[in-house]
Amino acid sequence: PATIIGLLAFGIMVGWQYMPKQIKAVPSALVSVAVCTAIASFGNLDLARVKLSDGGDLIKLPIVPSDQIQGVIVGGLIIALVASVESLLSAVATDRLHTGPRANLDKELIGQGIANTVSGALGGLPVTGVIVRSSANIASGARSNLSATLHGVWIVVCVGALSTALEKIPLAALAGLLCFVGTKLVNVEHIRELAKHKELPVYVVTVLGVVGLDLLKGVGLGLGLAIFLLIRRLAHLEIRVDDSPEVQTIHLDGSLTFATVPKLSRELQRVRPGVLARIEMHADFMDHAAYEALHSWEVGHLRTGGDVEVIEHHQDWYRTVKEDGPRIMRSTVRANEKPIAVLAGMGPAKVNEP
Repeated sequence: PATIIGLLAFGIMVGWQYMPKQIKAVPSALVSVAVCTAIASFGNLDLARVKLSDGGDLIKLPIVPSDQIQGVIVGGLIIALVASVESLLSAVATDRLHTGPRANLDKELIGQGIANTVSGALGGLPVTGVIVRSSANIASGARSNLSATLHGVWIVVCVGALSTALEKIPLAALAGLLCFVGTKLVNVEHIRELAKHKELPVYVVTVLGVVGLDLLKGVGLGLGLAIFLLIRRLAHLEIRVDDSPEVQTIHLDGSLTFATVPKLSRELQRVRPGVLARIEMHADFMDHAAYEALHSWEVGHLRTGGDVEVIEHHQDWYRTVKEDGPRIMRSTVRANEKPIAVLAGMGPAKVNEP
């Protein structure tokens, strides 16, 4: 019965999209829950239903156990982390669903902190933003922050005045409703874009982690994989050498970082003394360690009587330093030596040139 009710709720939500405009004025979620509740009640189906507290011990004063203070602190930090991550992700996702003002993430966290402090002091549950509820709010025509406040007002009114009716709602109907709203959040074009940029594994791992474990673990797994892939990308450098009697051309494709310095240094040391070395850079990033390695090699190669040309095909790292000065990228050359950034794009040059 739970499966049937859940699928029915989902099906009503799907079918309601194709109803005439006049009929769609009634919220599909309300119709879905009402129909499923009526069927479950008249059919006397054995289903888990919404259960409300009797209110006898609803408000409690906070009690901090003296022998478990460490557990309280750890639990508070975990809840703060989970609630913050969920609220921030919800705010970012919600901004993509409407064209109104963007969310102020700092104010969101400040408000959430105040709400959780008050809720915790009264014995309440943690307060957090939820994407499914927020997207349902937007789909129902919400246009301002007042919609979130009214959402709380309607809950208080319904719990106070319609508690008997609410306790007849089967949880399976609410599950079907949430599944439908959740599927509406899946953006196929966004997934294709991620696949195009080879970031789909992070998306898939995060989704599986959130669904199979929980939000915090899912986000943690996705973040860990993203960091691993980033380090792997930063450690990727393809070097190809075109050799001729007078010119050696070294093609650098990838990222010039500290992780690729050993590989870069080995290839540069193989350049014959006295020849013209042409560096063809197709680099998407360059850090100071790689800069220093390339600079030190160039200084040594120029001293052997050779020449160096650095040709940049993407971003002009050297040219930028040349125009803006050595404040951006300093090196440890002596006063009578030109930085490699200045030599870039100028063709052959001598180190001791004034």
